[in-house]
Parts: sequence; structure tokens; C-alpha cells
Amino acid sequence: MAFFKKKYTAIKRWSEVAEIIMKNGLGFLIERLQLGYHYLGKKTKRKVKDDVPLTKLNLAERIRKTFEELGPTFIKLGQMLSTRPDIIPITLCSEFKKLQDKVQPLPFSEIEAVLQEAYGEDYRDKFEEINETALASASLAQVHRAKLKENGAEIVLKIQKPGLESIIQGDIQIMHDFAMLMKKYEVGVEFVDPEQIIEEFKKNINEEINFVFEARNTERIRENFSENNDIIIPEVFWDYSHRKVLVTRFIEGEKLNQVDFESNRHLDKDEIVRKGTDAFLKMIFQDGFFHGDPHPGNILVTADGKIVLLDFGITGRLDRQTKNILVNIFIGIIYHDIERIIYSIEDLGLIEEGTEVKELRYEVSSLLDKYYGIALGELLLKDVVDDAFEKIEKYRIKIQPNLYILIKTLMTVEGIGKEIYPEYNIFTATKYYAKKMIQERYAPGNLFNETRQSFWKFRRFLMNLPEDLNTIIKKTKKGQLKIEFEHKGLKNLITSLDHLSNRLAFALIISSLIVSSSLIINFDVGPKIFGVSVFGLIGYIIAGVLGLFLIIVILRSGKY
Repeated sequence: MAFFKKKYTAIKRWSEVAEIIMKNGLGFLIERLQLGYHYLGKKTKRKVKDDVPLTKLNLAERIRKTFEELGPTFIKLGQMLSTRPDIIPITLCSEFKKLQDKVQPLPFSEIEAVLQEAYGEDYRDKFEEINETALASASLAQVHRAKLKENGAEIVLKIQKPGLESIIQGDIQIMHDFAMLMKKYEVGVEFVDPEQIIEEFKKNINEEINFVFEARNTERIRENFSENNDIIIPEVFWDYSHRKVLVTRFIEGEKLNQVDFESNRHLDKDEIVRKGTDAFLKMIFQDGFFHGDPHPGNILVTADGKIVLLDFGITGRLDRQTKNILVNIFIGIIYHDIERIIYSIEDLGLIEEGTEVKELRYEVSSLLDKYYGIALGELLLKDVVDDAFEKIEKYRIKIQPNLYILIKTLMTVEGIGKEIYPEYNIFTATKYYAKKMIQERYAPGNLFNETRQSFWKFRRFLMNLPEDLNTIIKKTKKGQLKIEFEHKGLKNLITSLDHLSNRLAFALIISSLIVSSSLIINFDVGPKIFGVSVFGLIGYIIAGVLGLFLIIVILRSGKY
């Protein structure tokens, strides 16, 4: 019974998805991916909703509107893609940045089921009180203030929306199906693997909806700031936390963008922004583990001017090697060293085989020339990133997801900082940490360690070289050495030839049936009906049915 219910839910959701796609004027996707044939059980006609004038909306706007209407899972996917110009066009990145994750909170009576699942029917026995009015609400969860009965601690309950997991898993399956069809029919797969993108998204979203991961992230960052008196990370109450409910200590404070600095003259805008920026730069450049979703709702200011950081569901990581490469890029920018920048980009594995490195070198040089001579305090990170994203899209440079989280984090910090303190500049703030990283990089101890690592790598290479050469020589002697050639751009031709050969074979069978049936009738073979050979008549009928089927297939393909 559960199987049929699940199947019915999937078909119903597919119908909703198809309806929303067509309503927003994207019916061509239904046709190109043959969704009607694969999932909807019928050939779906293209429809466009009258109250959405497509003349006023471009393609990127229609796609963004479609994602909004498809719900939280697709909104989260769009938000992830908004920082990936190596995957989608910049125009679509810009549109996806407009996707909003704020929704009206559910009534407490509906959210109560999740608390019962986490703590049992008598869940209220654990709390002295629960404020049933939500403090905040997003697509995945909503937040309520409460007090523990055990010790009277003021806490915050982050409660997952009921039924969210099944909705997300169902939508991810639909995304997988879409990705599979995109590969099958070669729609938008020239430079990307859609199935790989969905796998990456699946991993991220599954971690985000499991609040145990967020609790661990919170504890790790809390430990990293244990000696910093200016930054507060709420304590996690592990005995009360659950994969669907996260319990942290309540910290009184105002959202950063809602602080009235005129009424609170003891709070210095410059000092507040500096503390916040230093916190994020420490997480990135010193700890290598940082908050990946900083927005004004996640940053509070206490009455005495301390910064409170909340919501660590999305985090980014940088290993030591990546941090060193970023230092190299920064040094290259400072000294206008094109070669160092290009080599660093290669070290990050960003330049794929076939990329015109000579052209890329010229583009990097032009980009540096554009900002050469401009005072560091006058540069805007957003402008630099926008220019860099154009090059990333043009040369299809692949960037690690964590680096995009880093870029998004720094851009958000810059935006918040400028909103609070217009004179703020993130490059000036970053200069201190960059200098510190450069000093650490060239400290005698680090230089010795790098030299030692390089020596061991070279030693391992020399030790393996004789055996590798011996293997190559043996295979060559036995004629077992294989050289693989990759043919690019032939897949469409092979597919077309395959379809053509199938239709030709079908046509030959029909022709043979018609000829043989005509001969049977002509020579009066077998029993007759109304003076016509039964075998010949059956042959004509079969040929007619097959011919009609062939005509329908050709018409449906649209290639005739």
C-alpha cells in the first residue's frame, strides 16, 4: 500500500512540476526532454498562463519564477546555482540571487508534531514554557523561544517544518530524473554534468536538514572563538537537540541591520563592522572553517556591542594547501605577477584541458590593468568578482564549491558592512590577514616544511619511475599498450544515424510485407475471403499498422 501511495505522490508532484513549467512559458523543455512520454503518460501541449506576459519576462526571469513556484527544494537549488557561473550563465546567476527563502511561519499546532517526534507526546514536560509565536521562519524551519524546566535556561528551538524530508527527497528524485533526461537528450550538457550537480546539491541539502550537522558546526566555531571576547556563538544543548530540532542558548540582541545607532550612541558603527569582518576573516584565513550564509538575520549586536553569530547550517572549508594557493594569488595581484596567478589557478585544478592558456593570460593581465593604480580602499569586491565571473564563464573555469561559498560569504560581508558603515572597504580589512598569511607562508619553519614535503614527493617519484618505465616497456613488447582517442561532437551524429537506420529498417520491413502480400494475392495462395487471399490481406493490414506507427513516430519527433 505504501508503495502505491509513494508512486501516486510522485506522479502528482510530476504533474505539478510540469504545470508550473508550462505556466511560465517553458513548455519547450517538456517537449525537448519528452517528459510527457517518460513521466506524464501523455503528450503534453505547451501552455502559457495569460497573466504572465512573456514579452515582459526574459528566459532567465521565467526560470527564476518557475523555481520560486516549485517550492523550497528548488529555491535552495537556485540559491546554490546563483554562485556558480562555471555551471550556468551569469544572467541566470543574477536572477537566482533574487530567490527569497523567507516564508510565513506555520501555526504552532502544526509544528507541534515535530516536537512530539523528537521528545514524545509529553514533550511539554521538558520545558517550563514555549512561546508559540515564531521568532523567525524560513522554508526549512522556524524558530521559537522557550525555557528549559531542568535548569531554567533561556533557549531557542529551531524546529524543522513537518513533512519536509519527504518533500525534499521527492523533489531530489525529480531533479535526478531531469538531469538524466538532460544527458540523454543533450540539453544544456555541453560543459556540465547535471547529475553531478544534483548529487552535490543532495549532499548539501541533506546535511542542512539534519540539525545534528549544524550543532557540530556551531560547537566547532564556538570553540574557535573561545578566546575572543567580542564574538558570541550560542551554546548547543546536546541533550535536547535532535536531527529535526536544534536547541541553543538564547542571546538577547538586535539584528545588525536594525540597530538604531542614533539612539545607541555608545555603539560605534566602525567598531561593530570591524569586529564582524575580523570574525569572518579569522574563520576563513586562520581557521579554514567559516560561516557560509551570513545575512543580517544571522548577525546580532548585543547591548554592550558584542557580535552574535547564528545559524551554521551552511559552512565552508579551506584546507592548508588551498589557503596557500590563495596567498599566491593575492601576492600575484599585489605585484602584478600574471604567471604566478595563472600557475595558482592551475594548482587549484581550475583550468581544464583544452583551455587557451595564452588567451587566459591576456585576460588576467587586462583585468589587473583595469584596477592597477586604484587605491585599495576604492576597490569594490562586487565589481572585481563580477569581472572575474565573466572570465570564468567565458573560459569555463571550474571552481571548487567551497571557493564559491567563500566568494559569496565575502561579498555578503561587504554588502552588510557598507549598509551599516558606507565608508567600509573589505579590501582594506583583508589586507591585514593577507599580510599575516604571507608572513606565515615565508616563515623559516613553514619554508622548511614545504621543502621537506617537496623532497619526499620527488623521492617517491624517483623510486616509482623505474617500475613505471618497466611496465610501459613490457606492455609495448607484448602489444598491450593502448592509446585511447576521444571523439568529441560525434554523439549527435551517431544518434541521428541510429534513428535513421532504425527507420530505414522499418520501412524495408513494411515494403517487404506489401510486396509479399501482393504476390500472395496475385497467385491465389491459401484460403480466401470475398475472393481475396487471407494471408495477403493480413500482410496488408500489418503493413498498414506499421506504416501508420512509423508516420506517428516521425511526426512526433518534429524532424521531417
